[in-house]
Amino acid sequence: MAESVHVPWGSVALLLPCFVLGYLFFAALYAASASLVSRMEDFQGAQMPVLLLSMLAMYVPLFGWSKLDSTFMQVAAWIPPVSVTTAPLQYAAGNFSALQLVGSLAIMAVGVVAVTALAAKIYPRNVLRTGAAVSWKKALASKS
Repeated sequence: MAESVHVPWGSVALLLPCFVLGYLFFAALYAASASLVSRMEDFQGAQMPVLLLSMLAMYVPLFGWSKLDSTFMQVAAWIPPVSVTTAPLQYAAGNFSALQLVGSLAIMAVGVVAVTALAAKIYPRNVLRTGAAVSWKKALASKS
């Protein structure tokens, strides 16, 4: 039975950098959102924007699977964080060249650096706060 299963190892190897970039992107966002709360009960509200963004990254390729050549899916393959799930799919379908895939992942890497810088700005300002949860807007605007 194992002999009849063909695994495209090139495509599997391609998913590793996509996984790492996606993991770093969302880990930084979740670290920032966790620093905004002092009680566990407040975490749901603080992490909701990050959760919605991660669901968007998962559901865009899921629902766009049948229309990979559409303009929406072509554009989604370039926009982080959706690109981390859509670009490999476009490449596997033959709609992306290797150079386009590398470009899309480079844009995602820039997005990871930007989100990590944002989290590095928010985290130390808010991690030791006590009391009510801090909103994302207030966390970005605070000076100390």
